[in-house]
Amino acid sequence: MTQHTSRHDLWIIAAGYLAAVHVGKLSPIIPILQKQLDLSLAQAGLALSLVQAAGMLFALLLGSFSEKVGLKKCFIAGLVILGCASMGGIFIDSLFSLFFLRFFEGMGFLLITLTAPAILKRICDPTTMNLKMGIWGSYMGLGVGIAMLSIPILLQYFSWQQIWFALGVLSLGFAVVVQYLLNIPQNHHANTAVQSFFSVLKMTLTHAPVVCLALIFAAYTSQWLTVIGFLPSIYLNAK
Repeated sequence: MTQHTSRHDLWIIAAGYLAAVHVGKLSPIIPILQKQLDLSLAQAGLALSLVQAAGMLFALLLGSFSEKVGLKKCFIAGLVILGCASMGGIFIDSLFSLFFLRFFEGMGFLLITLTAPAILKRICDPTTMNLKMGIWGSYMGLGVGIAMLSIPILLQYFSWQQIWFALGVLSLGFAVVVQYLLNIPQNHHANTAVQSFFSVLKMTLTHAPVVCLALIFAAYTSQWLTVIGFLPSIYLNAK
């Protein structure tokens, strides 16, 4: 039975915005990392793209098994992974540690963004469903924009490690709220997920419209991430 918790679904949407902030938080500190870690632009590009690498490698797998494990559990796991990886930023002292933690942030980001739309469909009031899904659709652009605008201001008062640690704590706080506040109905047909995974994989990879859409989206996101990711560095170099 669907529960109409119109207030609680805002926590899911806000968590999506927070996840996008984690994606965008690296861009403003690239000039700092270039000095601290001797980071090249090519390495910076790899660090930026590692958040998306988890999606390329595990999206189909996690999407198929999220119903079996439980949407709420996967969503909370995403927040916890994202939070712990971000808090681990205080230990970054090499390129390897940066790449390692960014990849796990990508795992957390993927778990959140894969399960959030399905959760919203179950807990939103049907009369506000279209509105809430429309708000959710802006999570990436607005979340990254918030990071791009706020982090340079915060860097005047805090180190980037302190900012990342605070974002990690905030993510864990969201996980606690979702755990105790939300009651998400389970899908009784979830036990078919294991048997259907390989058929879903085959159908997805052999369905031309899906492959075409994936290529279009890849072409868009690669350009978007490149421009947004290096924008602060371009601005500083142009000064």
